[in-house]
Amino acid sequence: MKMKNEKWNRVVINVSGEMFETHERTLERFPETLLGDQGKRHKYFCWKSKQYFFDRHRQSFDAILYFYQSYGNLSRPNNISFEDFEKECAFFQIPKASMEFLKLKEGIPLENDEEMHPHEKQCNSESEENPSRESTQTLREKVWNLLENPETSSTARSLAIFSLFTIFISVTLACLETIPDMSKYKHSYVFKDPFFMLELVLNSYFLIELIARIIACPDLKEFLKGTLNVIDVIAVVPYFIILCVDITKLRSLAFLRILRFLRVLRLFRLSKHSARIKIVGAILAESLQDLRLFFVCLMIIAVFSGSLMYFIENTAENSPFTSIPESMWWALQTVVTLGYGDITPVTIAGKCYSAIFMVFGAVTISLPVLSIVMKFTTMYK
Repeated sequence: MKMKNEKWNRVVINVSGEMFETHERTLERFPETLLGDQGKRHKYFCWKSKQYFFDRHRQSFDAILYFYQSYGNLSRPNNISFEDFEKECAFFQIPKASMEFLKLKEGIPLENDEEMHPHEKQCNSESEENPSRESTQTLREKVWNLLENPETSSTARSLAIFSLFTIFISVTLACLETIPDMSKYKHSYVFKDPFFMLELVLNSYFLIELIARIIACPDLKEFLKGTLNVIDVIAVVPYFIILCVDITKLRSLAFLRILRFLRVLRLFRLSKHSARIKIVGAILAESLQDLRLFFVCLMIIAVFSGSLMYFIENTAENSPFTSIPESMWWALQTVVTLGYGDITPVTIAGKCYSAIFMVFGAVTISLPVLSIVMKFTTMYK
């Protein structure tokens, strides 16, 4: 067994034949849980193989182990039902607060105490007897939980709501600035310009939050690999670089366009606190092959049908099909059932071909789309 003072010793966990490894210190972040309490998990230790063995659901355990690694971020795998995942969490005695927040994220009503799973009741009673895990956390871990894991406390949840509100204000401001009538509210002196001052306050908040998250993150390399974190960096840092170097460039049209676009990118951070948006992202990632097939089909149909339509319509008087690229634009409009109406056939042969192409194109495009929809239905359930 691992000694208590050897915090960084590796712990090997065998879950139905699949091996997991982590540090002793990682598990002790939640001492009230089954894995976090060395005394509780002792009976599952195999002296012969020098590892812990659990005859439990392997895919669920992957998410449960990440709960420890991420300082309390609990997310259900998309391919596992909530009932099965809840049973696994109850067995490993995941804290009640984390389970309740997961239910809120997924729109599941909270249960009464008498309806709780026996393991969850045991976890709750032991949590009251044992010291809170927050008392064993370092300041760095507390800051990380405050900024990254809203389910860990009411303060973290309130801060997450406030951050979403500031993102909404920032994006709204970027949109309002493009309205011509809003120019009357601007001032020639930047520090009297309400748009500039509000933007400065919002970006200052984003910068402070970003610095705090960088300092408190457990692994800087993994932090910088996150797409949302990269968006935060490129949305905030350029603004303050120009602010420090030459404030007049902040009023230039080209730079304003770039800043507005970067602020709009912050909308992707909404996915961090929405399970449903995360599902959409996971579906798109799983459907990359289908999407590639979709775009290949579009290109083949556009080139072939556009070329054929060009040769049919090109000889007609006042024909809008003046080139193959123009005809390809018509083909793309037609196959996706959009039809702007800016290019239409004028000959009888062209109209007959258009009617055939509408039916054939819709059927061809629907095949990869159907595959994506089926994946969406499966993962969303």
